[in-house]
Amino acid sequence: KTKLFAEFGKHRGTLNWYCLDFWSRETGLDIVALKRDVTEHIGVRPNALSFLEKVKQSGRHAVLVTNAHRGSLELKLQHVPLDLHLDALISSHDLGLPKEDPRFWSRLEEILHYDRTRTLLIDDSLAVLRSARNAGIAFTLGVLQPDSKAAPVATEEFIGLDCFSSIYPP
Repeated sequence: KTKLFAEFGKHRGTLNWYCLDFWSRETGLDIVALKRDVTEHIGVRPNALSFLEKVKQSGRHAVLVTNAHRGSLELKLQHVPLDLHLDALISSHDLGLPKEDPRFWSRLEEILHYDRTRTLLIDDSLAVLRSARNAGIAFTLGVLQPDSKAAPVATEEFIGLDCFSSIYPP
């Protein structure tokens, strides 16, 4: 446990932190199989699908940009077909940088051609929110309760989102 926690500290905020292949090599464990064993914890946030549909109905684009490894993402999509409600789904592994890295946002812009001054990012990581804000993403919301089984967390300088219905587009 001591060795593993030391490794966590070295890799937090890097692409390795989110990489199932990396952790499988480091630990000698089949991390994807371990994730399959806990799929009952995969779910969708209340009103999230309605929110995505309303975003699309309003003429806006809905894109999931995640640090999740493709292996994790595929597993989640088997249980929650979120991709059916999105215009695009991009893993930071596709770009070779985590969302915490300031260069991530320029690479993303090359692919999506989005307008930073009109973009909303919702995330549960303060480091990601700060990186996005510093990169010029105009609207950033922190998730108040990233883990539905845990207590709410402080979103510090970011407005906290507790329910997607509170931000339905007009």
